[in-house]
Amino acid sequence: MNTTSPPFSLKKAVITACIGNFGEWFDFALFGFFAVTLSHVFFPATNDLGALLATFATFSVAFFFRPVGAAICGRLGDRYGRKYILSIVVITMSVATFLIGVLPGYESIGWASPILLVVIRVVQGLAIGGEFAGAVSFLTEYAPQGKRGFYGSWSTMTANVGMAVGAITALLLQLLVPTEMLNDWVWRVPFVVALPIGISGLVLRLKIPETPAFVAASTAIEADLPKEDSSRPPLSGQYTRMAQVVGMVVVFTILTYVFISFMPAFLSKEHGLEMWQGSALSLTALVVAMAFTPYFGALSDRIGRRPILLTASWTLVVLAVPIFMLFNTGVMGIAAGLAVLGLFVATFNGVVPATFAEMFPTRVRYTAFGISYQVAVALFGATAPFVLTLIVAHAGSTLAPAIYIMAAALVTALVCLTLKETVNNSLDDAEPIAAGELTRTAR
Repeated sequence: MNTTSPPFSLKKAVITACIGNFGEWFDFALFGFFAVTLSHVFFPATNDLGALLATFATFSVAFFFRPVGAAICGRLGDRYGRKYILSIVVITMSVATFLIGVLPGYESIGWASPILLVVIRVVQGLAIGGEFAGAVSFLTEYAPQGKRGFYGSWSTMTANVGMAVGAITALLLQLLVPTEMLNDWVWRVPFVVALPIGISGLVLRLKIPETPAFVAASTAIEADLPKEDSSRPPLSGQYTRMAQVVGMVVVFTILTYVFISFMPAFLSKEHGLEMWQGSALSLTALVVAMAFTPYFGALSDRIGRRPILLTASWTLVVLAVPIFMLFNTGVMGIAAGLAVLGLFVATFNGVVPATFAEMFPTRVRYTAFGISYQVAVALFGATAPFVLTLIVAHAGSTLAPAIYIMAAALVTALVCLTLKETVNNSLDDAEPIAAGELTRTAR
């Protein structure tokens, strides 16, 4: 194994990682944004509601395979390197998305169509499960010490950009293309375009040298410094920190999927907005989140991760209900409330990537971080739109989602109290690498 990283531009490494990350999340999000169209194509037309529910169920399947993908990709990434596994997942996701775009509908091949759709969606779940922790590990391991928060934040920011572009693509096609033509073939275009994007991501990622932290850890293992006890489980000693990650992700993932899946329908049904207005306002708030994400990442490099996470989670406990009360004051109140929620999303987006990377040693970072994060997303993110819709229906109050978000923020706040500051943690397993050496290696 090569024990030294060849000279490589840190800027190029970040751009390459972010392009692949953008493509993965763009591909993954397309399914949700075209759910109504897909329900007409891949399921029997006898029951529109049943077809739509089946489509959403198929959408959810991928979430429950994300922890499996995190476990498989994480273990391989910790053994053989980040770049190769990230290269595999980006091409796997793009091929799966392309296959959805060329898959015959129910009218052509009957029940084989939805069955194959579920299989493809499972593959997408496995691929995306290996993306986030790998991208975060890559970016933070390349970043100079003292800037891991800033560089790590680009993983969440570009993921949100990918989802936002997917939403804008779907919205424009729905507005500009006649419904019959959209359902017939036009919807397939963005799915098919995923393949060349994925090939580009594959080529770029294969050109990236392995991260300095992984190379250092691999060198130490080859030199028997220190020698691992092979009889111990690979994640032995990491379970407490993995539980902390799950707890901190609770409100983070709920807020993310509130914007993506729940808010447009909620604003339309409960506050009388047109669906396109709800989608536009949600996208605007997501843009606010994306714009401020790198700022909070950089701020955490200066003042620490723990103070920001504690402040954000406890403040959200207090402000969740007032924010949703703003929604009752009209469109401007809705816009203001969503912008404030966007700032909370930016806070967590900016700080948690570096925090989670710094909590685990290099030899298990990809696996431990990936599994715990994806378990939390499957449990709380994937279910958030369904649970919130159910709560609103039974409670009969537009403030009901605020109570759920407040409870989630309380869980995260309490877990953050147990968190030790990580900003000065070394990412290396063997001996610390000086900031200057990391910079020189990355450069």
